[in-house]
Amino acid sequence: MKQKVEQGEWLRPYSFRDTYSLVYESMQVHKADLCAAMGHSEEVHNRSYRTTSFRTMRDSFKQAFG
Repeated sequence: MKQKVEQGEWLRPYSFRDTYSLVYESMQVHKADLCAAMGHSEEVHNRSYRTTSFRTMRDSFKQAFG
């Protein structure tokens, strides 16, 4: 399934994997379970997907500095 977007680029469902990963990691889903659901190893996951967002970064700094 592909969808054409306004600027002439193709949008594929695969494009949403990074967001899927980030959302479920922020919901405290164990990384091993998330990787199994996404069909790859933790090594591939760590190399290919973001593991933080602005919100998680902000919360970490808030916890560290009060």
